[in-house]
Amino acid sequence: MSNKITNISNAQGLEEIRNLLDDDRKAILSHLEKHKWFKNTSFEVQKDLLSLPNDFDGYLHDLTDRKDEIGGLIVIRLKRFLISFKSILNVFEVMVGQTNQLVEYEYISSKYGKNPGFKGVLLLQIDGELKYFIIKKSERFAVGGQKVYDTIGGFIQFRHGKLENLPKKIDNEIKRQLGIQSLEVKRFIDLGLVYPNVGLESGHESLFAAIIEADTARHIKLLADQHQTLKTKKNTFELVIIPIEKMAQFVEKVDDSFFLACVSRLFARGIIKL
Repeated sequence: MSNKITNISNAQGLEEIRNLLDDDRKAILSHLEKHKWFKNTSFEVQKDLLSLPNDFDGYLHDLTDRKDEIGGLIVIRLKRFLISFKSILNVFEVMVGQTNQLVEYEYISSKYGKNPGFKGVLLLQIDGELKYFIIKKSERFAVGGQKVYDTIGGFIQFRHGKLENLPKKIDNEIKRQLGIQSLEVKRFIDLGLVYPNVGLESGHESLFAAIIEADTARHIKLLADQHQTLKTKKNTFELVIIPIEKMAQFVEKVDDSFFLACVSRLFARGIIKL
């Protein structure tokens, strides 16, 4: 993971930093400088932002869209930000417009920016009809190892100022997670975006459904019928194949918000019935 610039640590001002940046990062700095909150941010924090590695460009682009006043709060400055593997905790100082009280507001960003990932369901088509849907069941670390139903998904890379091709990324991710070499997607359905938590996170996820053609569908169903435990690089999971007519029962018991969002939009568009 290489930095955008390697000798920024001794820079004494933004102009000196600007001369060390590549064109992409210079453009980001120009947009950031339009905001009062960025101008009020300490030079050390500004320098830390601009020296982030290349794969944080999505996060920085997200910051360029952050307004100086949001919902009656006047954004004063970015006080600090803390980085984990792929998430960033941002702590801003803001002023409450009605009382002039200074308080801290925080939220979580993704290094990949406002649209960090995609989540969706597979619909299996046999003899021209939708017969099954597929989700995963696995123990998830964030909920303490509780076994939960989960959708197919992954992260979207932000490169050269834009997202990678989303349908192709999804196609590759499905093959990788299901351990299959070829995949015939009869129809890819873009189900729009969803904010998982508008009170804490800045990002939204892309939702999709993929209708899988007969041969692939039979292969996947065979995997599920054998109750095989499949593995990705980091997790193990079990495929769960459910007859499409039981979708309503699963809506009642599946707690995964992305699955519920996908089902509701598929239903709203008349693609499935509950």
